[in-house]
Amino acid sequence: MTSHSLPRCFTSALAVLVALAAVHAVAHAAEEDWVTVAQPGESNVLPAATESDRIWYADWRVQQMFDSRTSYQFGTAPESLRQWAPLSKLDWSLDSTWTGVRLGVKRPTWDVHCEWLTPMVRGINGNMSDYDWGIAASQDPTSLDSLSVSPERWLDGQKLEVEEEFLWSNCFLGMPVELWPLAGFRWQRFDMMAYNGLQVINNAPPPEVGYRWDEDMVSFNQQYYMAYLGGQLRKTIERAAAPPITLVIQADYGFTAGYNVDHHISGYEADGIHRYTMESTAGDVFHVALTADVPFNKHLAVGAQVDHTQIHTTGTHHWVMSGAATADERWDNGVVVMSQQTSATGYVRCCW
Repeated sequence: MTSHSLPRCFTSALAVLVALAAVHAVAHAAEEDWVTVAQPGESNVLPAATESDRIWYADWRVQQMFDSRTSYQFGTAPESLRQWAPLSKLDWSLDSTWTGVRLGVKRPTWDVHCEWLTPMVRGINGNMSDYDWGIAASQDPTSLDSLSVSPERWLDGQKLEVEEEFLWSNCFLGMPVELWPLAGFRWQRFDMMAYNGLQVINNAPPPEVGYRWDEDMVSFNQQYYMAYLGGQLRKTIERAAAPPITLVIQADYGFTAGYNVDHHISGYEADGIHRYTMESTAGDVFHVALTADVPFNKHLAVGAQVDHTQIHTTGTHHWVMSGAATADERWDNGVVVMSQQTSATGYVRCCW
């Protein structure tokens, strides 16, 4: 990671630690007497919580990502006579199956958890698409002059989440729905390899359309650091002949620092050239989720969760080559790194 991007990540982590500490302090204070917003005819003081109210829990989670992608793009370099963007874009599919665990502890007025997920198999559904605009002799920035597609496989993938929620009120806009503010931090690492590429469009120099590479093409390591604030609405639906269902709607928004490294292998390494492109970016993230949780008894529950995340960042592009050819340039024209992630998760929860 470049030196100027490190402080952004440390600032994100520090900000979320401060936010989590504040959230926990408010939750602890509220737990002392369980004060909630009073409604007409209702008391605003509930019974004090006891040590027996503390519950530890562990989830086994399986998550399917679909219609999910992450990408980076950049425009022409400063020395180019004509400036346009995008010049190049690499768009990677994230559609794959993940698994992992969530560990947490909760009391009636707060809940804190840590979650870690990783891909179950190496294969990724979908392709990496490599686009180039305006690279033909005409230099028409509106012309898609080259497109190649490649299957993908995981080299490494990890998603980490640390979050705390606390009960603010058991009534929201006059409805019997609980309001839970929250703060958290997420980290994502997508480390992938594109291989066996196929040239689909080409208005520039070779390779011709239909050409296939039978080799590793590009490795890509992308990381996002996200500190966020948000809230949940929770409603438990009691059922006479079946376990209750707790529905949770969550929305959160926060700051994102991004960093990625692209290593072009095909066409370079065999000639002794080591080519890398790197982006250091910052922006925002928006996330929404819907969860349904069904406890069978005080020790066992199952649930399902649907999430959607939108990440958008801008920053600096760094192009480096070493070995038989050298280069070292930076620019910020048209540098955009973004991701769209949709997933469905099922889990089994043990409580004690």
